[in-house]
Amino acid sequence: MTADPTVPPEETTATTPPASGRWAFLRGALAALAGLFIGGGVIMGVEMLGHLLHPPPKDLDVQDRVALAKWVATLPATAHFVVLTAWGLGTFAGAWLAARVARSNIPAMVVGVFLMAGGVQMLVTLPHPLWMSPGALIVFPAATFAGARLAAVRRSEN
Repeated sequence: MTADPTVPPEETTATTPPASGRWAFLRGALAALAGLFIGGGVIMGVEMLGHLLHPPPKDLDVQDRVALAKWVATLPATAHFVVLTAWGLGTFAGAWLAARVARSNIPAMVVGVFLMAGGVQMLVTLPHPLWMSPGALIVFPAATFAGARLAAVRRSEN
């Protein structure tokens, strides 16, 4: 198709979507994966620091769900608070990275949903105090929105 020389270029319409749309999707998908990786890494790192405060027994087999559940049930509230803190920091970091790289908040929300699903799975699998469930329902969305918001503020400054 050749351009009509009588019509200014600003008034011509494209018949195919711009290539940037495909690149934006790829950027968002890769940003979400990076956010999940970094968020999970932060969660593991903070939880490992928590294990320094409350080390597991030497003979604990982490593959044995029953033994693991018995040990988790004996942990003090500070150990569970460390887990909530880890979930919040990891979700914040992952959501911030995803939103910053993608230049969109959608990958940050994807990160938040997947990390929250992992947290809920842990709450269902292992015994936790009653306050952990509402705490998780607050921490995951709040950290997701805070990370995405901070990334959006930084985008608008550039």
